[in-house]
Amino acid sequence: MVSQDYNLVAKRLIDLAKRMPNYPQQQLMLLKWRKEQYFGSVQETYPEYSKEIVYLSKTSNPIHSELADCIRKIEPSVLEIVADDELDLEGRGHVLRRLENKLTQMTPEQTKYAIKNPLNITELDS
Repeated sequence: MVSQDYNLVAKRLIDLAKRMPNYPQQQLMLLKWRKEQYFGSVQETYPEYSKEIVYLSKTSNPIHSELADCIRKIEPSVLEIVADDELDLEGRGHVLRRLENKLTQMTPEQTKYAIKNPLNITELDS
């Protein structure tokens, strides 16, 4: 049986994400990376150049599987994304390449474009 605490935490996480300045451009997601799950969002960063380049914002620490199940129930449209294990996704924010439901390294051309056009990212502290 799912703990009421997980339901409450899931509702709060989703509500916080939906109140972020970039919602609804960002898509809520559950990320699987190195056998762990994280909650966060992905957003296209350079749609005029490549729709594949996204900004990933995720929880710093993995979430419990029961919490992930609650998120899925509350927000059925949440994306399920898998990241290449060789990526270094420590921390919360990353610019990556999205190929459908997979995150991987950008191509050299995409990397050059991103370097020449840096993002202005503002994070809110909790």
